[in-house]
This record gives sequence, structure tokens and C-alpha cells, in this order.
Amino acid sequence: MDEEIAPDDVLVLCFSRSAVKVVRDRLSQAMERREIPYIAKRYNISTFDSFATWYLKQIEPNFDLVHLNYDERIERFIDKYTANPEILNGAVGYLIIDEVQDLVGVRARLVQALLKNLECGFLLLGDECQAIYDYQIEDERELNAAKLYQWLEAYFKEDLLEYELTRDWRHPGEIAESFKPLRYAMQFEEFSRQKKELKHLFKKYDIPGMSVEDIVHCCEEDAQKQHAVLSWANGDAYRQSYELYARTDITAKHTILTGSRRLMYRKELAGILGHYTNNAITQARFFEIGQQLGYSELCLAKLWQGLLYVLEQEEDEVINIPKLKTALLSERRVDEALLVQDDANVVISTIHKAKGREYDTVILNQFGGISNGDDIKVYYVALTRTKKELIVKSQSRSKTKDIKTPSGRFIELSSTEEYKNLGVAAKSTPTSAERIYKIGQASPKTTILKDFSKPLVSNNTVNISYERPAKADEHKTTQPIKTTEPAKYEKPYE
Repeated sequence: MDEEIAPDDVLVLCFSRSAVKVVRDRLSQAMERREIPYIAKRYNISTFDSFATWYLKQIEPNFDLVHLNYDERIERFIDKYTANPEILNGAVGYLIIDEVQDLVGVRARLVQALLKNLECGFLLLGDECQAIYDYQIEDERELNAAKLYQWLEAYFKEDLLEYELTRDWRHPGEIAESFKPLRYAMQFEEFSRQKKELKHLFKKYDIPGMSVEDIVHCCEEDAQKQHAVLSWANGDAYRQSYELYARTDITAKHTILTGSRRLMYRKELAGILGHYTNNAITQARFFEIGQQLGYSELCLAKLWQGLLYVLEQEEDEVINIPKLKTALLSERRVDEALLVQDDANVVISTIHKAKGREYDTVILNQFGGISNGDDIKVYYVALTRTKKELIVKSQSRSKTKDIKTPSGRFIELSSTEEYKNLGVAAKSTPTSAERIYKIGQASPKTTILKDFSKPLVSNNTVNISYERPAKADEHKTTQPIKTTEPAKYEKPYE
């Protein structure tokens, strides 16, 4: 990085808040090891959504963004920015884009607009082996990850420098070596070879005789570590959550990862500032109100430092309340100390929602066959979420099926076999004419939308409870958990 570029002028854009957190954590660790200067803390790290929101707030402070979703805000950003691109030229001295392979649609066009108009250098980091979001684009004219790569090469030509990082900075050597054959096949060989290498990994890291619940039970001893159970479909994730709750011997807390992009700030902030009527608050007054509400001094210190970070202030003793509210709503700079923290150390998620995150242990529910190269990319993403341990549990088939509704949302439907077990007739492929009834209103000719969060047993409702079959003694094993991790392939540009 050019030493003449001020750290405040470095803009890092990420796909998700979880990716922002990972970047910040890695920068903090590098600063602690004295590998990079401490001023790197001042880099502006944001999601695409938060950056667009912040920009619109700056140029249109009186425009109400509440009625716009994130995609609509980005569309508005593109329109406003391309009309007056010079606005950002003095504010951005260097641009870094993380996970460029995930950019599709409006976010891809946002990056395209920035690269066309910013008068600064840039670095694009990505891995084509993890490009799994192109399916979201239904309009062939829309920009997806593959088209973005093609545009970069055509637009910048010989000025575009391409590098491949050969060192795996996340994983230990043994883990990185385990994934090299699959990664090589994904880059250079036919689908049949890719499928063979992936199946080899599935078999290698399976633990025969143990269910997912058994493995989670074993992980309870590592309460300080984060474990993830990843599935393909939302319905399988919810079913897995239900089965964990059904096991009374499992005491570890677990949470289901949602796809919501909304930030949830800590209730302590509302307690202190919710009824505060002045336009400014001093540190002393902030601590005084907080202590009256019973908050610890350590908690208040973290909150105060987090607010200073959001406002890009150093050691100021006074915070401007209107400015703070605008900054919190824009979500451009967010400190983790200000957000609601989930203390569960087991996460249940789909593979797509886990993108950009990493866990000490990953337990992958692998269902059914591998149809094409896109399937292999999705499973590769799942495998690369782990930092230390990997376990793959191969299932005969998924027990749910994703159906896309006209609104664009996905719902999960039970398999035909389960319909038969419930005494409900069902076709293998539901037609658009079939209606989805709420639990308790099901007729023998309808498809049932199942809710595994609360089993219902009643004379007037369909019983959707699920009982795990009793496990035989041979399910208990002392076989050690095997570990693996993929070498992360990154494709940066300068």
C-alpha cells in the first residue's frame, strides 16, 4: 500500500456484515502481531448496502430511505453517483473489494460504477471456485460474477494485473493439503473428476455410526469454540434444529442463522439514549445514566468506545446525538460492541447463509447427488467454512424440497414419503394449482407447509412431530473427529 494514502481514505467493501467482522478481526490480529501498523484500524470497512445508504444520507439528508429496501437504495446510489462521480474522488484514495465472485445484479453494477469513475487504485479479492450466487439472476441481460470478470479484463486490458495467492493464511498445512486435489479439479478438469474428488472428501471425513446430534453432543466439551451444522435447504436446517431440541442430553445452546440484513443494536443503548432529550451527551453523563440503570462500568466503556468508532471520533468527551442517530441508521461504520451478541456456540444454517463466515468445527449435512459444477461450488463453500475440524454426514436424500414462490421467496415442503406417513396424498412434484394451507387447515388433497419449531398433536390438526429412531449401542463411538480445511484460492487484481 502506498504510504502516501491516508488510512481514512482506504475503503473496503464486503458482501455481508459477517465478512466485515472477519476482516476487522484479522486486521486486529495482524496489528497485535505488529505485522501491520496500528493506523490500519482507521480503514473504512463496510458492506455494499451500508456504503450506499451512507452516501445517499450525505447527498440527500432530507430524503427518507425507510421505504427503500437495500437493493433499491443501491439502485438509487448508482443513479446519483454516475450523475456526479466527482463527489467521491477526494474521499476514496484506494478501493478494496472483498469476495468479488459473490457480486451479482445491483451490487455488481455498483462496483462497476465505482471502478469506472474513481480516480484511484483498487484491489479485487475473490475466488471463482466459490461463485455461488449467479442463480439469483433471472434476467440474462443483468450483470453476474462471470460477466463482471469479463468486463474487468476488457475494460482495463493490460493495466489489470492478476495474481494467485498460493499460501493458505487461514488453515494449517495438513488441512490446506487435503483440498488441493478438489481445487485443482475445479479449476482445470472436467466435472466427472471434480465429482470424484468431492465424493472422496465426503467419504474421508464421515464418522460412521454417529448422527449429527451425537457429534454436536461431543462438541459440547469445547464451549469456547464455535461449531456449525450446515445444510442445503432451509427446511433441513429447521429440522436439524428441531432434532437437537428433541435430544434432552444436549445442553449446548444453538441458534438458526437468518438471512436478515437488519442490525440489532444492544438494548443498553436504548436504555441510555432512548429518553435523552439533549442534542449532546458527555462521557460522564453517559456513564451516570448507565450506572443508574445497572450497567457495569466495563459494559459502558465498550459502548462508549463503539459510539466513538461509529462517529469516527478519537477521544472526544462529547457525542452529538442527531449525528449519532444518522450514523447508526446508515450502518456504514458498525462496532460489534454495539450489536446484540448471540452466546450460542452451535449455529444451524444453510450453506448460502454461512458464506463469509468461519467456524472451528463444521458438520456438513450432505444430501443426495451432485448434479453439476454449481453443486460442487456450493459444497466447496461449506467445506471451507471450517478452521479446524470437518465432519461430513451423508444422508440418503433431503427430507424437504425448496419451492420458489411468485414473490421470489423459497418455502420448504416435505418429501412424498413423509406425506404418506402422515396419511396425506401428495404428488412428487407439486403443481402451481396446489395451495399451501396453514397447519390445522390441511385437507387430504393439499400440500402441507410444515413448522418444526412447535410440533402439533391434536384431533383437529395434522401431527407434524418427528421422532428420531432409537439409536443402537454401536452408534456410540470413541473414534476421534477427523479434521480438514481447504486452501483458499483468492484471485486479486491490482
